[in-house]
Amino acid sequence: MVESIRERYNINFDELLFNRFIESMQKDSGNNLDFKVNESPLFLDQSLKKKLVHACNELVGQLQKPEFKSHNQTAIPKNSFVPGETSHPVFLQLDFGIVEKDGELTPQLIELQ
Repeated sequence: MVESIRERYNINFDELLFNRFIESMQKDSGNNLDFKVNESPLFLDQSLKKKLVHACNELVGQLQKPEFKSHNQTAIPKNSFVPGETSHPVFLQLDFGIVEKDGELTPQLIELQ
């Protein structure tokens, strides 16, 4: 996290403006906003951003290998396959935790959907 940007954000935070933003999201979603909106963005430095992008690219690369698809054929029960399934996921969600390792912030995969 970039502390100087975090400090500027905190100093300039306007709760009224934030509440208007939440209200506009509620309105745009038909009052269907059923999740908590993070009140604060995450300010990453270039080093951590590069690590996250690299980790994502590595994981996607593994998913694209032919042996991954063939492994899934035995890992997933036959009755769980979707008819007309594509050879690769149409959507992919990667969730990372950020840990400190050897004094540096490092992404750790939590979940892949």
